[in-house]
Amino acid sequence: MSIEAAIAGRLAGVVAGPLVGRLQRELARRGRARGSLAHALDRIAAPDGRPVSPTALLNELPHGVNNRDVLSCIETPEFRALAQQLMAVEILDGDLRAATKIKFALRDLFRERFPNADVAALNNYSELLFVHLHRRCEGLVRELRAALKDESQAIDWAHATLARATADSIESYLAVLARPHRLRPEDRDEWTQRYRKAFSLHEEIPLPDLGNRRRIHYSEIFVQPRLAHGQTGDWTSFDDFVDSIDRTVLLGDPGAGKSTSSAISASLLFQRGRSIPFYVVMREVDFTASGFSLVRVVEEQLSHRYQIKVPEGLVEELLLEGSALLVFDGLDEVQSASLRRRSSEIIETASRLYPLSRVLATSRIVGYSSARLNPVTFHEYRIQPFDDGLVLENGEVRAYVSKWFSVGSRLPEPPGQVADAFMRESASIPDLRCNPLLLAYICVLYRGHRFIPRSRAQLYKKCAELLLADWDNFQGLPVDSETDLDTVRHTLAALAYRSITDPQWLAGMPEADVKTVAAAAMSDEFVPAHEEARRLAEDLVDLCRGRAWIFTELGTELDGSGIFGFTHQSLQEYFAALHLARNSGTPELLADRLLPELMGGRWEILAQICMNLADEKWAGGSSRVVTRLLERGQTTEGDGLRTLVEFMARRLDVVKVNVATMRLLMRLAIESYLSTGSGELREFLSPSGPYPEAAWAAFQAVAESQLTLEADRGTRHGLAVAWLVANVHYLPASPRDRQAVDVHAGPVRAHLDSVEGLRKIALNALHHSPAGWALSLYTAAADIRTLASPQARRAAGPPDAAHSNVLSVMLDTAGTPHSLGPVSPAAWIFDILGGTGTGAGQRWYGRARDALADLAAMLGDPMDTLVNLDIPRLDDRFLEYWNTHGAARCDRAVRELYEQSGGADRGGSPALTGLVYLCMGLMELFEEAFTAQVRYPLSLALLAKARREDSWDTAPLLPRLTYPARRFVQNWSKGSHIWNMDRAEVS
Repeated sequence: MSIEAAIAGRLAGVVAGPLVGRLQRELARRGRARGSLAHALDRIAAPDGRPVSPTALLNELPHGVNNRDVLSCIETPEFRALAQQLMAVEILDGDLRAATKIKFALRDLFRERFPNADVAALNNYSELLFVHLHRRCEGLVRELRAALKDESQAIDWAHATLARATADSIESYLAVLARPHRLRPEDRDEWTQRYRKAFSLHEEIPLPDLGNRRRIHYSEIFVQPRLAHGQTGDWTSFDDFVDSIDRTVLLGDPGAGKSTSSAISASLLFQRGRSIPFYVVMREVDFTASGFSLVRVVEEQLSHRYQIKVPEGLVEELLLEGSALLVFDGLDEVQSASLRRRSSEIIETASRLYPLSRVLATSRIVGYSSARLNPVTFHEYRIQPFDDGLVLENGEVRAYVSKWFSVGSRLPEPPGQVADAFMRESASIPDLRCNPLLLAYICVLYRGHRFIPRSRAQLYKKCAELLLADWDNFQGLPVDSETDLDTVRHTLAALAYRSITDPQWLAGMPEADVKTVAAAAMSDEFVPAHEEARRLAEDLVDLCRGRAWIFTELGTELDGSGIFGFTHQSLQEYFAALHLARNSGTPELLADRLLPELMGGRWEILAQICMNLADEKWAGGSSRVVTRLLERGQTTEGDGLRTLVEFMARRLDVVKVNVATMRLLMRLAIESYLSTGSGELREFLSPSGPYPEAAWAAFQAVAESQLTLEADRGTRHGLAVAWLVANVHYLPASPRDRQAVDVHAGPVRAHLDSVEGLRKIALNALHHSPAGWALSLYTAAADIRTLASPQARRAAGPPDAAHSNVLSVMLDTAGTPHSLGPVSPAAWIFDILGGTGTGAGQRWYGRARDALADLAAMLGDPMDTLVNLDIPRLDDRFLEYWNTHGAARCDRAVRELYEQSGGADRGGSPALTGLVYLCMGLMELFEEAFTAQVRYPLSLALLAKARREDSWDTAPLLPRLTYPARRFVQNWSKGSHIWNMDRAEVS
């Protein structure tokens, strides 16, 4: 291969990249990003990697031109632009006249670059290079068409790749190249360097700190956002987004960082030498001017914003050759719908006039649809809210907070320590801290006060005050000194309440209605004259128009008037709650207004803010609101009351309640748990809850009252209450939480255990239900001797249970309530003696030991009482408990009782003997009835080995057991059975 062919092949691959890249993005939009066509395009777009030999190049060069000169010419934007245009011509079936014009333009480019070379030789060389380039472009296009031979994958090439526009721009570009006074390459490079230095102002952004307005380099505070492709929904990193900018729209909510991200993207492409950005701020452009010229707009902004004089024709040349990036920032900020549509048409026209250059537009999500850029040509990306650690490790919130406290005002503590504290204290407001703008304001608050208000009302109030008092100054816009901030605050409150309660305004409030509501609110409270109120309302609308403030323009009507709304739902909820609280005469009236919304699953945050505001307005305001809600909720049908209790379980950390209200909540939570098994009670009593001590005190008071009330009634409700009291420490799901909750649960359980009503209820239920049998054991209302009576054993299981022995009752799981508490009495033994922190105090430890000792005594001579018994009901839940926790707890219990037991001279340990009986019964069931793998800790493994291997010596264990048990254990180890496996089956 000649060197010219090698150069042409490599160059063709490079220039095909942007055009093929557009097709690849179109395939991704259509869900074919990973198909065979996509792989073919990857191969086609890859430049030819074969090395170019400088020696071979010398053989063909004209005299006076070396290989380095030619390579530098090929690397110029002019050459690349002509090569891309040639590729576009071939895609459009090869227009011979256009190709000939490109050939002559390449010849003129070589002449301009090498004025001292032999003209004829230089012409021959440029034509030779053109022939090779042309052939390679033809080959690439054939490969592309072959990749598209499947009709189901056919795509309109001229539309998808903008090849038609590229070919159409050839005449304009050749005219630019033919200008007599074009800038020399060295002068252009010098201008580019000056412009790059001026454009670096976009690398500095204002520190989002109202008390410190200095500008800092973006790397000190900027956290790269995650972006989602608007058409496919696929996630894209910020770096990949920057690389893919071509015909691109960046969308985001107010305060999400659209302008910052677009400016940084432009700076990065400029630094990497891939594009020269021209930044157009849409609200500064007059789209009404006749004869609109984009080039003139760019030149004016370069002059005014960067103080850079642009040589004549340079902007258009950069745009035509593909060296430029056009950034249109704030498409949604253009004032009227008609002008917004015109601005979209101008952007689309620019993308066709300058097809080789990149185009990036930014807009808010709301309002973009009215002037959407062609979605076939422009790919949309949406900035996602900051991740709070759910998707990314640590998350973008943590990264931003760390940077903010590192670059902000000096603090006495290390920034990392402050950031850690901030993350902990702001955990209750994840929806707010995921918005970069609001997060910055919360950082400002925390820096000043060193805490984040638990009350959302206080937090929103502080943020709103910062926005009201400082946002316009921060943007460089003057505040109307005649507008009192209280007037603005309460006018916004009226607008928020009307927009959140009137369905027709959920998507935004028309400008005329905004003025009407605002004027009415002002004249009702603050302004004595209607005319003045109307004027102030109009001023407020003008203030909000086109700015990401609290209340802003979201879009426009067909007549050009605005549609307005709040920039963040949280701010809307705060101001609506402010209006509602201010206009409610009593906390009870406020509760009555909130009740239907909360019972319908709405207004949860708004209601919380109202309760916070009620505390500021009335003594005990939030408690009165909550009490009224719960009292009214008890008179309603359906799940309304449960919805209210669930709401309070989620919001108790930020809503203050007094003792009486806490007890009312606890009573309703207990009733809800007993009737439906719902989780509000678990949340109230959680060790990680806001007031665990107060919650457990309320539980104690309510439970004691109900135990006393139900003691002599013999009702199912009374048994359910007693069962809950005896096993409430099982409510936390994990053992770790149970250990943590025992700090509060232990004293409460000890107190309730002494309530006589608890044992009365257990004894009343002893002969009527399995729960009564187990409860009598757990509360020591009856000992094993009483529980082993035939009548009690029959009550310990379902009607078909054959409990011929108390051992089977101890192991049985079929008749024990599984929603709360141990899965069987045996599990209760293991949990207490295993020392897992589930209330294993001395009182319960003694009960468990006594139960085992009584079990051993009741069995008497086990050779008579532990042979051929009906097996207990043992289901898979017990096996799961055993393998997860039970085996380890049983092992600890065996070891501890073994250490405490005496030798033969002391007659053995009844408690250890009873425990060994339980273990042997379980092991026999495991071996005979369960096919699943069972975990054996060391102590039980030794028993299992004794049963399987006659040679294993049980001598170390036998002296620790009571006398009657020793001979039985020896016989059992030789193969005797406790259970009659033919008479029943394990579930």
